[in-house]
Amino acid sequence: MGKGAKIAIGCLIVAFLGGVALVIGVGGVAWWGKNKLQELAGPAAASVEKIAQLERKANQNPFLRPSDGVIGEDRLLVLIEVRKRVFAVYERHRDFFDSAAARKRTDFSDIAKGVGVLAEIKTAQAQALADLGMHTEEYAFLVEAVYKSAWAAAIAEATDGKSPSEAAGQALGDARKQAEDSGSPEVAKALEGLQSAAEQASQLDVPPANLELFRKHREEIQKYAMAGLELAGL
Repeated sequence: MGKGAKIAIGCLIVAFLGGVALVIGVGGVAWWGKNKLQELAGPAAASVEKIAQLERKANQNPFLRPSDGVIGEDRLLVLIEVRKRVFAVYERHRDFFDSAAARKRTDFSDIAKGVGVLAEIKTAQAQALADLGMHTEEYAFLVEAVYKSAWAAAIAEATDGKSPSEAAGQALGDARKQAEDSGSPEVAKALEGLQSAAEQASQLDVPPANLELFRKHREEIQKYAMAGLELAGL
């Protein structure tokens, strides 16, 4: 079984773990575990094997993470096509995600359906990667690069073109001046937190070429966003 498939099915289960806890209740662990957990295990195991097979095929395609972090437009277009195919499956189940988010309680049918839906979406992703010749590590790299570019673009548009580190540095400088002028211990304490944030802001900086590429394809990228599912590697 591939590492990606193991992580995927783990995410499927974790996504509905809170619902499982509500279903079990006090004194019901043995019954639920014997009967209901088996109902989830069969389909989930089948999905994991299918995902593993597809990812092994996808990973036959070579990928070397670029040292400069720059992404090629041709590969970004492949990523968009993968997302488009996955989004088509996600869209079929949008009502389920919307209703699940609105409910305060989750029963077994919700959990079982949720695991099945997420497994279907993950399988569609693995199938697309295999069909289009994209390594799972390349997919992860491109998703990371795209989302970092989205943050950098938003910061640039709000700060007259500054990068995340430049914007953080300016904010830190302004805060230092305010701290010096006020002599307030509260401001000085807040300054410490801002200092830490400024030091980490450089991790959000992206190559200018990536930023321009994101802006060029922003509409398509945003069209196929699946809020929240990125946490499950989708």
